[in-house]
Amino acid sequence: MLWIMAFRFSWARWCLAAVTGCALVGIAAGPASAERSAATGVAGNYRTQTRLFVGDGFDACTAPSPRAMSAWWRSSRYRALGIYIGGINRACGDGYLSDGWVHTVTAIGWRLVPIYVGRQAPCSHQPHLALMSAKTTSNQAAAAADDAAAHAVALGVAHGSAIYLDLESYSRRDTACTNTVLKYLSTWTNRLHTHGYLAGLYSSAGSGITDLAHVRPPGLARPDALWIARWDNGRTVQDSAVPDGSWTPHQRIKQFTGGHKETHGGVTLDIDKDWIDGPVARIG
Repeated sequence: MLWIMAFRFSWARWCLAAVTGCALVGIAAGPASAERSAATGVAGNYRTQTRLFVGDGFDACTAPSPRAMSAWWRSSRYRALGIYIGGINRACGDGYLSDGWVHTVTAIGWRLVPIYVGRQAPCSHQPHLALMSAKTTSNQAAAAADDAAAHAVALGVAHGSAIYLDLESYSRRDTACTNTVLKYLSTWTNRLHTHGYLAGLYSSAGSGITDLAHVRPPGLARPDALWIARWDNGRTVQDSAVPDGSWTPHQRIKQFTGGHKETHGGVTLDIDKDWIDGPVARIG
C-alpha cells in the first residue's frame, strides 16, 4: 500500500472483556456499511470511546479534494478512506489534508483511517528507506509513535482512534530482522497507548502480518488491530495468515485490491480497495 518513493510497494478484544459488547449506534449511508461505538481501556485505566466501522473503504496517496470526496460519497459504495498523516518514509504530500479538510469530509459522512509511515524492516530491499536499527529500535519506535500522535492531534483525530503503522514487505528468512520488527511494533503499541490511541499495523500477509500472528517473543505487546495486505480480490477480513480467533471481533482491515483507477461522479482517483471491520478515527 505504501506510497513510498511516490509509488506503491507492494489487546485487545475491547468489545468482549471490557464491556458487554459492541452496540450498533448507526448505519452509514450506502450498502453494507455500519458504525459501532465501544468503550475501551487504553493505557491502563484510561477510558475513551473507540469508533468502529464495517464496510467498504479505499486508501489513496494524498487526500483528495472535498469536491472529489463529495462526488464519491454520492455515487460510490465507499464510506471510509485510509489517509497518510505522516512518517519518516512518507513520500506523498498532504494533498488537501488539513484539520479543515478532516472536518469537512467527516461532515459529509466519511470515516477516516489514519496511516503513519514509520521506519521499515532492516532487511527490507526497497531502496532509499529509513530503516529500523537493532541497537536503537525502541527509541525509534517511541519517536514514531510520539510523532504520529502529534500529527493526529493537529488534524483533530481524537483519543481512542486507531493509527496504523505502515510496514512494507520484507524477507522472513532473517530471524534477527523479524525480532527487530516485533520489538519496534511492541514499543509503537505501548507508546501510542500512553497518548490515548489504539495501535494498528498495516503489512503484507506474507511478512509482517504472518510474523506478528505466529512469532511471539515473551513480553512484547501486539498491536490492537491489523490491516492485512493480500491482493486476492477477497472482500473479507478473513485471511489464512491470521488465526480465526486472533484480532477479532472488529479488529481487522483487509486491502484486497492494489493500485488502480476508479471513476465515480465524474472524478477519477488512483486507489487501493479495502474491506474494513475495525477501529477508525474519531474526530474531536
